[in-house]
Amino acid sequence: MHGSHRIIVTGFRSAYHPWQYPGFIRKYFGSDVQWAYIVPRDKPQSADRTVNLTNPGGVRLESFDALAEFQEDGTLVRVLTGAAYRNAASRDPDSILFPDLARQERILVSNPADFGALLTAGTQALTWGLPERAVPYLRRAAEVGPDNPYPWFFMGQSFQDEKNIQQARASYQKAIALDGPNGNPAFRQALAALPRSEK
Repeated sequence: MHGSHRIIVTGFRSAYHPWQYPGFIRKYFGSDVQWAYIVPRDKPQSADRTVNLTNPGGVRLESFDALAEFQEDGTLVRVLTGAAYRNAASRDPDSILFPDLARQERILVSNPADFGALLTAGTQALTWGLPERAVPYLRRAAEVGPDNPYPWFFMGQSFQDEKNIQQARASYQKAIALDGPNGNPAFRQALAALPRSEK
C-alpha cells in the first residue's frame, strides 16, 4: 500500500489526536503521504508539516486518493483506496465527510421516528457547521419527543448560527418552558446571550 498518497482523515470531532493515528497512517501508506484532517468549525494550527487541518466545506474529494476513517475513540473504521475511494467519493460523499451523521441517517431510513437518532443527527449537523441540515432533524425530534427540551435548545443554536435571532429566541424560550424553573441553566444563558436586534 506504500507510495505517494493524499489521504483524507475523518471521524473525529475535535482537532486533537491523542490516539496516535498519524503513526497508523504512515505505517499503512508509507512515509510519502500528505493528509487532510477534517475538523468542525475552527481550524487550529498543526505542528505536523504533512497535515492540513480543514473544514468539510473546503474539501474537494477528487483531490484525494484515499480515506482513513476513525471512530471518536480512535478505533479504525475503514480504509479506502483506489476505485473503492473514488466510488464512495462520487456516490456518497457525506459518508466520507460526515461519517457520524451518515450513520444516523442510515438508522433513520429504517426507523424515521427514532428520537435518539434524530437528535444525534441534528446535533452532528450543527457540530459540523450545517445548521440548515440540523433544523429538519431537530424539528422531527421535537415532534417525536414533545416534552423534551433539547431539540428546541439545539434548534435555537442552529437558528442562531443562521443569524435568525427571532427564531433562535423562540426556540430557546420553548426549551426553557419545557425544562421548568430548575432546568438546565445553559438554556437561559443562551437566551440571555442573544443580541437585541432581530432578523
